[in-house]
This record gives sequence, structure tokens and C-alpha cells, in this order.
Amino acid sequence: MRQPKDKAATRTTLSSLVNRAVERIGPPPSRGGERAAATRARLRRLLARNTVVWPHRDAYVVGYPKVGNTWFQVMLRMALVRYYNLDEAWLSQVLHPQREGDEPPPAHVPHIEVTYDMTSFPEGDYPRVQRDHRRYAGKRVVLLIRDPKDTLVSLYMHYAYRDEATPYWGTVDELVYDREFGLTKYLQFYRAWHRDRRRPSGIHLVRYEDMQADTAGVFRRAAEFLGMRGISDAIIDECIAFGSFDNMRRMERENTLGIVALAPSPRGIEKAYKVRRGVVGGYRDHLSEATIAYIDRRVRRELPPVYGYPRAAAVAPVAPTQARRGLGGS
Repeated sequence: MRQPKDKAATRTTLSSLVNRAVERIGPPPSRGGERAAATRARLRRLLARNTVVWPHRDAYVVGYPKVGNTWFQVMLRMALVRYYNLDEAWLSQVLHPQREGDEPPPAHVPHIEVTYDMTSFPEGDYPRVQRDHRRYAGKRVVLLIRDPKDTLVSLYMHYAYRDEATPYWGTVDELVYDREFGLTKYLQFYRAWHRDRRRPSGIHLVRYEDMQADTAGVFRRAAEFLGMRGISDAIIDECIAFGSFDNMRRMERENTLGIVALAPSPRGIEKAYKVRRGVVGGYRDHLSEATIAYIDRRVRRELPPVYGYPRAAAVAPVAPTQARRGLGGS
């Protein structure tokens, strides 16, 4: 695949993307004064260094934050490298977004973007989550989802202990009800995808709980949907090992891949790890019974049934090492 010929236009597009991203993920200017301004400037520099504009995408992997995005993309990186016989150096740059200076994948490799595709919690802005899905028209989309109770607990851990740009100071139960961080935004995100489900050429739904229970089967079906027909058992096994909890924790600690999604936290404490527990049903250790009932009630009423939540039967928490071939992160 050739690079865009008009480099000036590419730089303009990149600058526009960076500015929009900072507006979305940075703290509002009204919050924090000089500290907020400094954080926004730091985000702008970071994004400019770590963003490359590709001329097109063949497919997308989309998921709300903390639904298994990093786990899935780590396995997908290995699958693409092995299936298309690439050097392992491509592990860091075979997916979009890339870092400055990275080359797009070879022409025979599908160009896939992994994205939350949403405004990342700007103040009071949840109605703007995913205004439309026009850029997905005619594309294949793997849509990741996870039980909202586990999702919101993991999100709380991220904003309470890992993220320094947009810290959350409330309790985990308070986050669920929070207009900026909580359940309403999750529901709006997945309702919007259901509304626009016919815009892509196809949507392949991947539930985190299913991927924990049968990692090989669920990941194989997703990989084949993305174009890797007949992917071998040996490659699938290598992807699962590469995406194992222990290996992802090691790669995060050592910054092995050098990607933002698996960068080590400057705080260096257990709760600040991106790869934290990967437990199905772990929300019971954190949420009150009243909050659990509130989430389930709203999910039954507002989330389209096709997503499969709330789960039909309550089960005991399942750790990654206990699930059948399930080895996960967050």
C-alpha cells in the first residue's frame, strides 16, 4: 500500500485528529486551571508522536473501554504476524493506531484499526457518544462487549488508580451513577451500534465472558471473520499464549510492545496495572447489591437483547486461569 502523496494534507489531517482527540480525552479547560492546560498540552504532544494516518481501513475492532480491547488486540497482533508470515518486529505496528515513523502493513495484510470510537468521558458530554458510524460503511467490524458490571468496576480502577489526566475521586458505586463516567454512557454506546448495525458490511459480536470460557473457539471465529480463513490450530495456540495474563502483565511491566494500549503506569502499584485481574463476575467484590440490581434493571430495560445481558444465570467469579482456555486481561 502506498503512502498518501500529499504530505502537507496528511499533516493537516493528523493535526486535526490530534486536536479533536485532545478536546475529547483531555480535562476541560474549566477544570483544573493551569494543571488542566498542561495536561492538554502533554496529551497533544503524546498523540502527535503516536498517531499515524492510514489512507484506508479494511476492518475495525471496536469496544467500549475495559471490555477486553487490549487482550483481543494482543492476540490479533500475533495472529496477523503469523498468518501473513511477517517478521515479529511487526507486532508493534501491524494494527492502527500506530506510532510516528511506523510503516503501514504490507498490501496483502488487512488494515485493521482497534478503537473505542467514542468521546472519552468529556465533562457532561455523554449524549455525543458516537454520533454516527458513517466511516464503517461497507467495512467489517468486530464489536467487543462485556458485562457492564465488570466493565464499570474495571473502568473505576483505571480512573481511580491508573489515569493521571482524568482522575476519578468518588467510590466505585458512585461511578456507576455518574453522568460523566457511568452506566448511561455504556448503554448509549451499545444502543448506537445496534441502531446503525446495518451500516457496516458485517458485525461480529464478541462477548468477553464467551472469550474467557472458550478463547480458542471465540478468537478463531473472529479471526476468520477478519479474513484469516483456515487459520491453523498452532497459530491460535500461539495467540492465546501471547495473550495470556502472565505474558501480558510481563509485556506491560517491561513495555515490550511499546504501544499506548499496554504502556506501564507511572504509579507502579498493583491497582494501576492495565492487565489487572481479568475475572468474570469480579464485580461482586466491589459493587453493592443495590448497585448491582440497578445496573441489571436498566440493562434489561435499555440494552437490546441481542447483546445477551444481563447474563441468564449468576455464576461464581471465574479467574483467567480457571476458565477453559481463557487467559485474559482488561
